[in-house]
Amino acid sequence: SGNAPLPPRGDLLDDFEAWLNQEPELDDLRGVTGAVKASRVFCQASRFLPGHVLTEHSDLGADQRHFAYVLNLSRDWNPDWGGLLVFYDEAGHVSRGFTPGFNSLNLFRTPQSHAVTQVAAFAQRPRLAISGWLMG
Repeated sequence: SGNAPLPPRGDLLDDFEAWLNQEPELDDLRGVTGAVKASRVFCQASRFLPGHVLTEHSDLGADQRHFAYVLNLSRDWNPDWGGLLVFYDEAGHVSRGFTPGFNSLNLFRTPQSHAVTQVAAFAQRPRLAISGWLMG
């Protein structure tokens, strides 16, 4: 099933995911989001290098993704480097965009049309993040 946990990787990301899936943290996330039926948090790490992009998608999945999140880990990110989290309106126009500020959290309801813009060739460091979903 889509809610089944993946096999452990044996790294710090596993530890972070296990911490988020403890009842006190899950309960806090339910309170912040209103997703009272949420039962699990999924985590994945990303490292966007120059040229990398995540094209438009909605995070619609068979596994009941209630909310998506991006925990940004890039220090001193310059918005000219790209890698922005952008949201699209019904007409396909960018309606909002966020620069990946260090230790900032983007949390949004899914499904919702969004993307990560291409990281520029002249970006001076990778765009790092932990992202995933609050799932039911």
